[in-house]
Amino acid sequence: MATSSSRNSAMSMPFEQVVASYHRARQTGQLFDTFYQIFLGKSAEIPPMFARTDFPHQKLMLRESLLEMLVFAQTGSGHAGMRRLGDRHRQLRVKPVHYELWLAALCA
Repeated sequence: MATSSSRNSAMSMPFEQVVASYHRARQTGQLFDTFYQIFLGKSAEIPPMFARTDFPHQKLMLRESLLEMLVFAQTGSGHAGMRRLGDRHRQLRVKPVHYELWLAALCA
């Protein structure tokens, strides 16, 4: 039978791999270019939402938001940042289906 510490170790391994993958992708920046190419093609509703977007800045915001999400997932800290992100997306009228498309593009 697995002990609590061995279960925690096994559960943290995939997260550690995600963090390592994020840092590798961050170095080249290619993840963010590829993400937006895929995401913008997911639905005809998406490109107009980014019509006046400064993409170099947007990619930087995505990079930082992903890091905030990783920190939040690991530590539970950063509630204020996550709330701000949610508030901003509500202001932009992001629909629940858009989050599904965003996640599908990120995982593609």
